Amino acid sequence: MEYITECPSCGGSFFRELITVRAHMHPYPRSFHFVRCDLCSLVFLNPRVPPADLGTYYRDHYLPYRGPSAWGRFSGLVETSLEKTDRKRVNLVMHYARLGSSAKVLDVGCGKPSFLEKLTGKTGCKGSGTDFTDAGWKDEPERWKKLDLRVGDIHDLTLEGNMDVITMWHYLEHDYRPRRTLERLLDHSHGNTTLFIEVPNYRSLTRKWHGPWWEGYHSPRHTVVYEPSTMASTLQRSGWEPVKILSYGSLDPYTIHWMSKMERKGIMDENNEICHGKQFSEEFCLHSGNP
Repeated sequence: MEYITECPSCGGSFFRELITVRAHMHPYPRSFHFVRCDLCSLVFLNPRVPPADLGTYYRDHYLPYRGPSAWGRFSGLVETSLEKTDRKRVNLVMHYARLGSSAKVLDVGCGKPSFLEKLTGKTGCKGSGTDFTDAGWKDEPERWKKLDLRVGDIHDLTLEGNMDVITMWHYLEHDYRPRRTLERLLDHSHGNTTLFIEVPNYRSLTRKWHGPWWEGYHSPRHTVVYEPSTMASTLQRSGWEPVKILSYGSLDPYTIHWMSKMERKGIMDENNEICHGKQFSEEFCLHSGNP
């Protein structure tokens, strides 16, 4: 395990134990500990799994990789829900940013790049996506050939020019170096770049209801759990200026609640088929601008 001696946001060195949870969506019942920084109140995992060992928790059976087919007879409903989520994200981006054929959009942690597909199709913008695996697009190369999709860490990739829009849909909570990542993205921005971040909200009712089974912890894959104040301060320390914080996100407001219930029942490990209906999440979305 890898012990953290400095807060990922403010660099503080004094933390207090907050909660102990077991590994989520995984058959191995290992315990993980979340702490809170005394200086800035950020909640983060400590100790955490070294990056080289994370593959243990991102196997092919990992639910987000399996798509609607993992939901059995409800796969059609899930497919519809995912399409609805993409449309919400496209509409949100278009509400805050003007995009045309010359605009460049980067989706960090793009997974299956259906959001980029819809955004580029509707606006004509140039879409790029990054992820640490190509699991989300390798099986349909023809479908995604108009997108610039790259495998690798954002810190190691070379991107051409500055982006007009950067999105991170449920990515930053996985990031081991969130402040450095935000600083890196600032290098690929200009004065009018708009940044969109969506993450689970530590202040949500589902976290209070489900305690250690709250899927927003998603240990050990989630290394940081944000609330609006800690997200805003992390952005400011990274050189970004928060513009708008929304108390809702793009996902249907049931997913994290439902997944947390399944986690409590012990049927959310990677080898189980999903046999219940709805999708959900209670998260907040933050729209930020480059000052």
